[in-house]
Amino acid sequence: MELELGKADRTVQLKRYTGCEFEVDLRIKPVSKITVQRNKYRAEYPCFIVIKGTHNHSLESAMGLRQLRVLPETREELFKYFEMAFTRSQATRIHQEKLNFNLTDLANHGINPSLRLSAWIREVWLTENHGQLSGESMFSAIKKYAEISEATRIELEVHDGATFAIILVTDLMMRCHQELKASSEVVFVDTTSHEDQLNTAVTPLLCAGPVGAVPLGIIFSSSQDEIGYKRGFQLLKKVLKSSVEFDNYWLQFCKSSVSQQNDKYTTYLTKLVEEEWSIHY
Repeated sequence: MELELGKADRTVQLKRYTGCEFEVDLRIKPVSKITVQRNKYRAEYPCFIVIKGTHNHSLESAMGLRQLRVLPETREELFKYFEMAFTRSQATRIHQEKLNFNLTDLANHGINPSLRLSAWIREVWLTENHGQLSGESMFSAIKKYAEISEATRIELEVHDGATFAIILVTDLMMRCHQELKASSEVVFVDTTSHEDQLNTAVTPLLCAGPVGAVPLGIIFSSSQDEIGYKRGFQLLKKVLKSSVEFDNYWLQFCKSSVSQQNDKYTTYLTKLVEEEWSIHY
């Protein structure tokens, strides 16, 4: 076995082999009742691997230190910075200032990862906590956040793993539904699409309040069509009815929403309200 020491070039990826020769001694010991009695770790670790060899280059050089893997405690420390909304560059700079590295530690990627490694660690953190862009991991992250969030009501509906509708109602929005009469009289509905790579349509629901426009909820849908609006409003109805008696309120809400829309939304919303709650205009 030969040691491979990588060297990256700006245009091509090159590999430099130092020629360090190593031997691998692999031993698999039998597991039985007697051997387990003699050694309680035998059942869990039946294989022993011993690597023998000598490096023909310095392990303390910058080239050698940059090949080290990021230590678990370093990764956890960066995770904490990302949870506090630090960017990649900010997390790296704060990490360096906090540990007060000397010259040797600055080159050690195990405790002082480069910006590229920090970017990779941030991607890992995003995937674990917020899911990847689109796909089941994104929806799983939203469901997980909805379960642990007490002040925010989130309902999610996914079809075919691609089309989705999500309703978001915060504690402030719920109080607006309960306290403001205007929330059941005139509701403004407007949609902005192409918000991200998924072309998500964002539909805020607003009513007039003492300090201006007051949010009542936000619908996120994968498309700006009748199906997306229907699913979004059904989820909103589910959230509202789960918290307060909103039968009469909901009828007024749907009526005011439809009456205030332009032609693009009126067709969708009118059909939805007529089918679901038998309200005609």
